[in-house]
Amino acid sequence: MLSIKLTIGVLILALSCFVVSALGLDLARMYRYKVKSNLASLGCFFFYKHLLTRAFGSQVLPLRFNLLVSSQILRHLCNLSVGMYCIPKEPVWLCFFYIVLYILFLETFWEILPRWIAGASSLRIRQYFAFFSSLILSVLSPVSVFLTWLFLRKTHSSGDRLEDFRDKMRDVIHDVNETGLDDLTSRTLLRGVLRYQDRIVREIMVPRVKVVAISGQTSISDALSWWTEEGYTRTPIYQDSMDRIIGILMSRDLFDAFFASRKDPAILQAPVSSLGKKPFFIPETLSLGRMLQEFRIRQAHLAIVVDEYGGTSGVITIEDVLEELVGDISDEYDEEEEEEIVFCSDGSYCTDAKTSLYLVEEQLDIVIPRHSDYESLNGYVFFVTGGIPESGFRIHHDTFDIEILSSNERSVEKVKIHLHNQSDSKQK
Repeated sequence: MLSIKLTIGVLILALSCFVVSALGLDLARMYRYKVKSNLASLGCFFFYKHLLTRAFGSQVLPLRFNLLVSSQILRHLCNLSVGMYCIPKEPVWLCFFYIVLYILFLETFWEILPRWIAGASSLRIRQYFAFFSSLILSVLSPVSVFLTWLFLRKTHSSGDRLEDFRDKMRDVIHDVNETGLDDLTSRTLLRGVLRYQDRIVREIMVPRVKVVAISGQTSISDALSWWTEEGYTRTPIYQDSMDRIIGILMSRDLFDAFFASRKDPAILQAPVSSLGKKPFFIPETLSLGRMLQEFRIRQAHLAIVVDEYGGTSGVITIEDVLEELVGDISDEYDEEEEEEIVFCSDGSYCTDAKTSLYLVEEQLDIVIPRHSDYESLNGYVFFVTGGIPESGFRIHHDTFDIEILSSNERSVEKVKIHLHNQSDSKQK
């Protein structure tokens, strides 16, 4: 009688863990296809609101960890049941046979079948498993929630150690000879990974003054002529001013309109705004990590960056974000760009005032005082001087001097950077 009960218990536990494992593996697929409304309509999830909030909100890790803990609890209960059933009564060779058979059974129910169900099952089949999953997870929820809290608490408390790790990694990257990282690509990738989460959109976006856009009132015919000169695959469409972006013009849509005009020439006289796709707006303080996620979720390649007042600050593309990780990405149509920072004959460095502070610091190995009001050399000069200095003006710092080479009534154009430790800089 006891053997029958234990056997039934093992089968129930195995089936329970199978259901929980399949649900955990299926979360990513459910998220990718965005079946929130379908799940909500099932009505058989006791806690489906909690599931949807945790799975599809900003905290995916706690839910998946809960499922993992629940699955492991069930697995250990199965192990205990098999041990109680086999080992006390059976001979050694038979116990060994049971263990081998159990391992095969375990791998089938915990790995192979759950993955197959998660990948091939329809929403109708998931509905049948939803009720049992709710029961199992409701029973094991207190234990898994406690362990999740304990795990995340320990993870969050390691922030200082993470920062120490980043500092050590930066030292390793600089110490090229000892680490063997003599490959420029490897160093660039490591630097990109370390600074990736610390950067925000405003620091790498194309600023408003450099954004190429087209008026929504422009005819499709004129837009085609304009495109042959500019050649951008995606262009913002504005109405009245750049602060009113009403769409994104795709070059593919222009081509489609051109071919359609062979049957209906009137199409070319329509405003280009009729071809615009819905624009995607993001705040300039958004982190690059979150920005990349938004691009992936929305399946977009260009976003309009807005400031706190809703005005257009600039644009950012998925290529801009990826270049922060892997360095410059060029295709066969990109023109070869001149070096942004040029070494001068007198040992100084000449560059455009719009050059990013990050680029200057990285190439010259200096630290420029930072403030949230600026990200370029031009902004730094404005912040320090309180105006637009004339040619020949110098800004003194402990490790460098910045000399103004040229400026106009609106901004500084060219600057020269003099390093105080010239010999060290040349060696690097």
